[in-house]
Amino acid sequence: ELNDFLHSFTAGKFAIDEFVFEHVELLARRTAEMHLALSHNTELPEFAPEVYTSEYREWLFEHLQHLIENRLQMVEANIHKLDDEGKQMVNLFRQKQKLITKFFRQIKKKPLKSLRTRIHGDYHLGQLLYTGSDYIVIDFEGEPESNITERKIKHSPLKDVAGMVRSFHYAVSSKMYFSNETKTANLVRLQRASDRWFYLIRDTFINTYMETMGKDNPLFPSKAEVNFLFMLHMLEKAIYELGYELNGRPTWVKIPLRGIEQVINELEKYLE
Repeated sequence: ELNDFLHSFTAGKFAIDEFVFEHVELLARRTAEMHLALSHNTELPEFAPEVYTSEYREWLFEHLQHLIENRLQMVEANIHKLDDEGKQMVNLFRQKQKLITKFFRQIKKKPLKSLRTRIHGDYHLGQLLYTGSDYIVIDFEGEPESNITERKIKHSPLKDVAGMVRSFHYAVSSKMYFSNETKTANLVRLQRASDRWFYLIRDTFINTYMETMGKDNPLFPSKAEVNFLFMLHMLEKAIYELGYELNGRPTWVKIPLRGIEQVINELEKYLE
């Protein structure tokens, strides 16, 4: 379907088949059903939802701080591998470090009634098997960089949602940036088309997910908390991805950096 979208783009059109939206909605429903199942058995402490304790908040903030510092160190060590555009995007990440830290620090004190549960932990398109009519979720091992103790920590299900949304961004970005058909394309037009596809898919996924979770679900007591936690985990995920690309595919580093930039743009409105 992305190949078809790419071809419509090169022909001067913007076209997404309804098939794509139908399957994004199906995946969103299966994602919500997974989270409902993981949070349903409250008799087992391993699966019972938990509140945002001061200990968890402190751990999460320290985890996020370490992530920022580690990725900035990796950027400095690999800056010579990046092209001019990549270096410009890195500079934005550097310049916005204080803003990102200020936002992350809110997790320590912000009133939150949302709950934390057992989640997938490393949720993206590569963790799905397609049967021809439905999706099967695989690989519940958790985040590769986390140790076993950390993988047992409960988080907001929105961390999985952010992981899948970031995966949608990767899908369209890799297709649009690294295809032979777009080598000579205008970068502004290319970016605009890529962003439009991403935002349409993102909103379809999130809207269907929240609808399936239900209006009165205790995991998400308010829209404001959903927005805050989603942005936090989107930013966490994009910064995390930076390390993966710097280690293996430096030319792809623009994808997570663009993801960071997108969240920063939202943050600047949020923190006004």
